[in-house]
Amino acid sequence: VEASVVADDGDTVVAEKKEFQKGVQLPNLKPDCNVIALTEEIIRQCPVIPATKMPDISQLIRYLQKRHKNDPPRSKQPPKPSAEGAAPKRQQRELANGFIEEPFEDVCPPPSGKPATLEEIENYLEMLYEDEQRRVESTGYILQLCRSPVNLEELMENDTVLGALSRLLREESKTNMQLTINIIYCFFCFSAFSKFHPLIHKHKIGAFLVENIAYELHRYKHWMKLLTDKQKKDILHQMIIV
Repeated sequence: VEASVVADDGDTVVAEKKEFQKGVQLPNLKPDCNVIALTEEIIRQCPVIPATKMPDISQLIRYLQKRHKNDPPRSKQPPKPSAEGAAPKRQQRELANGFIEEPFEDVCPPPSGKPATLEEIENYLEMLYEDEQRRVESTGYILQLCRSPVNLEELMENDTVLGALSRLLREESKTNMQLTINIIYCFFCFSAFSKFHPLIHKHKIGAFLVENIAYELHRYKHWMKLLTDKQKKDILHQMIIV
């Protein structure tokens, strides 16, 4: 919150800025609740939030709905603690898996079952310059990191990794489908939050996707034409034989 005292000539005499945080309880947050009505209620309870932030708040509410829907049923019995701290690790995994489960859950499985960590990001970057299998594995690890919102801020600061992903997307999108899916899904995770939209624009992901979709549609029409021509030739061949 920033408050200013302005003189008659328009100059700021006194300015003071303080951090302010207010928690809002959402008892009515259910999978079938009215998102727009709930967003308006939040803005009504927090006058410091401008109405222009309604789309961002609605996006966060939908994310909470999806996460609540995907949360496993909790047992009434408290979890048994272990010496290795299994409970905190399990909570971290639940946080990572709670972000955007669909529609890519079965398309992009975690590579080799090994969890990704931000500490290994430089190794993942080096793997992007190795053979095809290693590049796919690297993008799979980076995708694991992107699926957890807590990692997006730090990943956004690593322009080298994002630049390498953008380059690979343009160079190999027509030859390596698994690599393309992994990279697009990485940027899709960033697109879920409006604060990362400038990053999407910087790497021109939207323009690339439009061009790539047009290319795939053209290729599909070409394949269908080849298939139709082949079917006609087969029918004509059978008629000649008869």
